[in-house]
Amino acid sequence: MPVIEERLKENIGNKEAQSKSLLKLKVCEAAAGSGHMLLAAARTIAWYLARVQSGEENPAPSVYRKCLRDTIQHCVYGVDMNPDAVELCKLALWLEGHNSCLLYTSDAAGERSSVDLGGRRILKKKQKTEKKKTKKTNTKQRTKN
Repeated sequence: MPVIEERLKENIGNKEAQSKSLLKLKVCEAAAGSGHMLLAAARTIAWYLARVQSGEENPAPSVYRKCLRDTIQHCVYGVDMNPDAVELCKLALWLEGHNSCLLYTSDAAGERSSVDLGGRRILKKKQKTEKKKTKKTNTKQRTKN
């Protein structure tokens, strides 16, 4: 934590500069394995980042999750000789950063969209419920005849 606290002290009073200095931190694990050390480092940096951005000692979970995603994208790196370990590490980081950062909603038009915590809306494929209903109805009519 001394490195994190040092970065925060350098920019006291300027939240934006503190956030940028935390996101400039780089953690590299030379034998990443399943990524547990990288996840621990990302969680620690994200907690400090969330405290800076929210201005609270105990930031809201949504703020922490967004900060965790940003930290994983900008601060952690890992290498391993075993390609399977690399894939496992990538999966662990993806799950940690992805699962909790998207809120899924359904529109009246039948679109499934996701909204990330930054407020951006990402449209997914339209549901084809009407076509499926029509096919089922046609199939039932054929079997009755």
